[in-house]
Amino acid sequence: MFLRCLEESFGRDRFDTFLREYLDQFAFQSITTSQFIDYLRSKLLCQRPNSATGLSIEEWVYAPGLPRTAPRPISDALATVEQQASRWLRGEIALKDIQTSEWSTQEWLHFLRYISGKIDSAGMEALDREFRLTWSGNAELQFQWLVMAIEKDYEPAYKRLEEFLNTIGRRKYVKPLYGELVKTPQGKQWALSIYRKARPRYHPITRAAVSEVLREGRS
Repeated sequence: MFLRCLEESFGRDRFDTFLREYLDQFAFQSITTSQFIDYLRSKLLCQRPNSATGLSIEEWVYAPGLPRTAPRPISDALATVEQQASRWLRGEIALKDIQTSEWSTQEWLHFLRYISGKIDSAGMEALDREFRLTWSGNAELQFQWLVMAIEKDYEPAYKRLEEFLNTIGRRKYVKPLYGELVKTPQGKQWALSIYRKARPRYHPITRAAVSEVLREGRS
């Protein structure tokens, strides 16, 4: 958990670089706790002093139990997401009252998956108006939102769906989206039209997977 706290505080790139350098320097060696702390301060903490200030390194290393700066377990975070989502679904709070400013990608995905079977196109419109999910810059969120847009027949997202399928070539994204489209005759015709234009941009493995979906009409 201490390592996770460091990663969240300094970012994955800085933390990965620190780990690689640490392993290169101390491979097959043992070092003391104080040596580790000195190395940590000289190689990582010094890069972002403001982030290091609140970490309480000595508390992590020497004190019993978890320090106050310990990351909140993701299960607790997801439970909080569900509580807020449920309150919105029951009409107890507005979307603007949901505390999303510090949500991770995992929390956003959990929120969308949790409400997916409980909303209709009008709910999609309300979410889009508040959070602009159709134009999210996060591919994972965009994918989940577009799956829901197909399921709910949310037409305002269709333009972005076509752009997504024409610009994103990863099989993990495009195959399920085509799989959702082919569930209706109209959707299958549209999927075929999109695929004819997008096919040259796809990797051969992706092309084969999508072709099978379109041929057999399944995800």
